[in-house]
Amino acid sequence: MLLYVNKKEERRKKIKLFTLIFSIIFFILSNACYLILYLHKTDQTLTSYTQIKQSSDITPYTPITIYQTASSETKAIVIPKKLNKINTINIASALKLSNINNAIPLYFTEDVENKDFLQKLAKTQNLITSHIKTAQSVIITTDLKTILPLIYEKKLYPKTLTKQTLTNKNLSILLDSKFPPISAPKTTLEKEKYALEIFANTHSKELKQLLNKQNLTQIPFKKQDALLKNLSLCIQTTQQTICDTTTSSSLINKISKFIPKIALDDTIQKIILLTSFEEITPKNFNKSNGLLFRFEKREALLLPTEITETPFQTVKQKLGINPNHSNKLMKFYQFKTVEINYNDI
Repeated sequence: MLLYVNKKEERRKKIKLFTLIFSIIFFILSNACYLILYLHKTDQTLTSYTQIKQSSDITPYTPITIYQTASSETKAIVIPKKLNKINTINIASALKLSNINNAIPLYFTEDVENKDFLQKLAKTQNLITSHIKTAQSVIITTDLKTILPLIYEKKLYPKTLTKQTLTNKNLSILLDSKFPPISAPKTTLEKEKYALEIFANTHSKELKQLLNKQNLTQIPFKKQDALLKNLSLCIQTTQQTICDTTTSSSLINKISKFIPKIALDDTIQKIILLTSFEEITPKNFNKSNGLLFRFEKREALLLPTEITETPFQTVKQKLGINPNHSNKLMKFYQFKTVEINYNDI
């Protein structure tokens, strides 16, 4: 019995099988090549880093308790140990409410750490203070135990002061001297520096772990995303300063490349984070910034601490170029830095 074989159909089946196998192999190889080529490369930068606000990040309001007699005569006030601007406004209000006619002296107990400042605070309210405690004194303390005997003796009732607002001009001046208002960053570089300061406060420990050759998986997952973003960075040791100003590779990738360049007898001193680079000319350079020089495919930089009287000549010399030579292809950029002292982490 003869079997009929359709050679064309068999050939089509072989072609389909070959195509399928080739497609699978091509897919695997192309993805592997893409992974190797683009691993740790990102267009996300940390110069726009923002921290997720948590309830613990908000300036706390600590209640202030006034202890009064049945006839609403104030005999004692319990204030928070640590002062901030919000608490201090409420303390000023509590002092004023406890002494309507300004005739009763205020006595601050020994446990009050900011006694001198609080006495100045009382003066802005035209209140009098005394170093001697009398039966008429209003006692100001941070420790409730100090006034417990008085509470039992006079049968005092607690009254919690609600949040107050600032109305006194002299008080406002005093508060600004004690708690200077933070001026908002205005320029692009100032805003980026502020973002990097937040990043440094949040992730300095993780940066040190990476420099100590710890793996990314050993770092808390919630912090890994930021470390996979891009950032120009320098590592300053006792023997050298290593920098990477590339704009595509991740922070982790940069650090992993730094580690082999640090000798065993060398010691890391600082981690220096760099903002983006703003193109400038010698006329509009701010000497409080760092300076980056690029010429053809070469570059050199001066950190803000390295700026000389003639920074444009100095940075050219770092590339072995005549400091007086000029060329249209020469580009200069300024930047700001955030320094992290390695031993303070």
